[in-house]
Amino acid sequence: KLTPSSSLVPHAIRLLGRNNMTIHDISALIVDQGPGAFGSLRVLLSTANALGFAIKLPLIGVDGLMALAYDAASNYSSAYTAPDKPVILVTLLNAYNVECYYGIFEANLAQKTLSAPHDRGYAKVYTLIEMLNEKYPQHDFIFVGNGVPLYSGLIHEKLGSRASWVEDRFDLASLDTVALYGNQQWRQHP
Repeated sequence: KLTPSSSLVPHAIRLLGRNNMTIHDISALIVDQGPGAFGSLRVLLSTANALGFAIKLPLIGVDGLMALAYDAASNYSSAYTAPDKPVILVTLLNAYNVECYYGIFEANLAQKTLSAPHDRGYAKVYTLIEMLNEKYPQHDFIFVGNGVPLYSGLIHEKLGSRASWVEDRFDLASLDTVALYGNQQWRQHP
């Protein structure tokens, strides 16, 4: 059985080969630094750090919650009818045991704009939903992330029609968005 730790480097080598590139054609390594599963992040970040050190490449870590929000804000209207007013966009990543990593943003999905995070953190899902209800009593919410399918019933129960979610498209930040966001960071702070 292949595990992420045993398949990461071979997969990266195949990806370079499909694009007629070698490791020496790369000018930086960009990685989603999480939050996420500890084991997977540990393998990814250790491997990227070692590779970057060995061949003297800068390592750029991208905030996974911000990248997911950026992905949703940029691409939501291409798949769904975007609300015509700003909403609270909540990135919700499963942390197991009814806990989640979350990011809270104001987004205008029709205009593809996104605020800096209002808040981000780690909490019990029901605590997060209570906080959202108290802090944003007049706002509508859109939830994205791999925690949405697990907690959509609780979200609906507590927030009712003020909440909607996307279960089939924005579960994690896309590789394209991580690369784009990381490249922007790198160009701002080379």
